[in-house]
Amino acid sequence: MDFRSLAFALSITLILLYAMFAIVVMRIGDDPAYRALKYGAMSIALGLGFNATQGLAPPWLPFVIGNSLVVMGFGWLFIGTRRLCGEDPSPIWVLIATLAMLAGGYYWGVHDPGLTGRLTVTTLLALAFAIPTAWTFLFDRRLRSLGRITLALGALEAISVVVVSVRLVCHWTLDIPSAHILEPHPLNLSLYTAMMLTYAMFAMALNLLVVTRLVNQVYELATHDPLTGALNRAGLQRSLQLSKRNFVGLLLMDLDHFKRVNDVHGHDVGDRLLQRFTEIVVAQIGPDDMLVRMGGEEFLVLVGRANPSTLAERIRRAFAQSCTDLGATVSIGVVALAERHLDLRSQLKAADEALYAAKRNGRDRVQVAELA
Repeated sequence: MDFRSLAFALSITLILLYAMFAIVVMRIGDDPAYRALKYGAMSIALGLGFNATQGLAPPWLPFVIGNSLVVMGFGWLFIGTRRLCGEDPSPIWVLIATLAMLAGGYYWGVHDPGLTGRLTVTTLLALAFAIPTAWTFLFDRRLRSLGRITLALGALEAISVVVVSVRLVCHWTLDIPSAHILEPHPLNLSLYTAMMLTYAMFAMALNLLVVTRLVNQVYELATHDPLTGALNRAGLQRSLQLSKRNFVGLLLMDLDHFKRVNDVHGHDVGDRLLQRFTEIVVAQIGPDDMLVRMGGEEFLVLVGRANPSTLAERIRRAFAQSCTDLGATVSIGVVALAERHLDLRSQLKAADEALYAAKRNGRDRVQVAELA
């Protein structure tokens, strides 16, 4: 395989990888950050593909269109990275850099052809975006929530910065390449291949990033209640399977006269009341506790360290004080575990009996049921 065939093969690989990325992005909602990353990825892939046609196509295609797409792609990658951090940078600088590349590509590619001018302006404009992109992926803590894949993306972007910089320096100092970027010199071949392979690995890492996010979204929907954000029954079972924590008790909680709230004030008010109750519980429990919405207005707390009865009383009081406008209260059945082993079925039955005892005894109270 000659150098040009290798360049075409690598370019087609990049286009396919970034096309896959674009499809996955559309499946996860196509939010602004990933949309910008998609624009950047596809622009770079197409630009490198057009750039590989030099010597075969009219000069304006590889040098004007191809190089401009590459620069624009690096710009959109930068914007996408900053959007992942919660910022919204203006694309005006991407437009300015693209126009500068169009002008430079036309001047040094069509009007007064010269590899030094083309390679220099393309590299410097691309680096103006690639360097801050690599820095953001590597060092911005706001991206750590997306997982370690962001560090891999930063490392790959940093490698691409080094490779294209070395390529430019080699041209300036060694005149390699001397006429066009597809010269079959061993050093030129090595740098070009390293650059393209780095872009390909970056594309695979981007795909892994969005696929991981898609899987996390599906997992979130499957294991969490969409209204309150608490675990649902499936999430409870999954968490118990994965968790190494022991529990000292559980609270089974049911909002009093919740149907009346829905009937009198409407279901929107009822939904907000459930959300308010969840917020109150989350504020009272600790990191070792687990909150579950069992269904309707019934919630469960698995208690990790706190005294279950004391925690239940705090929740009851905080909810009653927060909902004086609706007169909403909560009844709570408590099981304090003598052993730190969770037999959920039997303990839920005991908590359920305690809960209904609290209901029979006037509601808005905590009822404790010790297991035998």
